[in-house]
Amino acid sequence: MTQEKESEKSVSQVDLVVMGSLGDLARRKLFPALYQLYLSKLLPSSFQIIAITRSDVSKAEFEQGILAFVLGVSARKAAAEDIMKPENWQGFMSMVQIVSMDLTKLDQYQSLYQVLEQRADAERIFYMAIPPDLYGQVANALHKQGCIHARSRVVLEKPIGHDLSSALAINDSITKSFIEDQICRIDHYLGNETVQNIMARRFANTVLEA
Repeated sequence: MTQEKESEKSVSQVDLVVMGSLGDLARRKLFPALYQLYLSKLLPSSFQIIAITRSDVSKAEFEQGILAFVLGVSARKAAAEDIMKPENWQGFMSMVQIVSMDLTKLDQYQSLYQVLEQRADAERIFYMAIPPDLYGQVANALHKQGCIHARSRVVLEKPIGHDLSSALAINDSITKSFIEDQICRIDHYLGNETVQNIMARRFANTVLEA
């Protein structure tokens, strides 16, 4: 058995549920990154992306919605020739399943539940590429409709809230549906070149460091 096959065997099925799949964050950052992982053969064949969209879109329309951003990232990484290979793009898109629903309507989460239950034992990662003020409402709906199980995780983009009290309120609403060990808070702004330059200047400057 090859090393790649052994690695895949050790990875269980994973369902990545992207809330707000046609939003700015998902199109500009998340899907280009996922495609780069696919090109690098870092996504197991059992990986599935469930793209949640508010509007009712076809698979072709969804592809067009993210393709320009994926192409742009690939060009900057000097890998544009790979994305132009139909087998690469089609292989990646075969991992994507689209669920159209209104995140503010509890009854519509049943359609997501039915999709998730097709792979009931899969690990579930809910990626909230949506405004933070919806985090609690969405988490509560996922909980009420049975979409969360012991092997579920939720990813929250920071900043959360606009001040301390709003951040605490959002965190409290999330922890009613997910335990703390299931919550991953990330701040993609720490990877922003401007922020990295500030950090480099601060730690490299002996006057400021002191």
